Amino acid sequence: MNAAGRRFDELTEPEDWSVAEQKIALAHRGAGRLDDALRHIDLARSSSTTPSPLQQVRLDTAHGHILLTDPATHNEGISILDRAAATRSDFAAD
Repeated sequence: MNAAGRRFDELTEPEDWSVAEQKIALAHRGAGRLDDALRHIDLARSSSTTPSPLQQVRLDTAHGHILLTDPATHNEGISILDRAAATRSDFAAD
């Protein structure tokens, strides 16, 4: 995944690179490496140039779940997930 992320960066595909970093972040979360997960989700969020509403919901959802893992950031995670849900509602088809 790291090599794929670097390749997207080399190809100047920031949205694809952002998605790769997001997936790496979630993999680190699953392995219990929260510091690495936060570092990668921050990279994903900062590399996304103009995220579509769907991509913003994905980024916020991943970020929120990472924050939920740590009791010290649990409330912030809930807040970010609430924001993702609101964004999703704003753009949901009726």
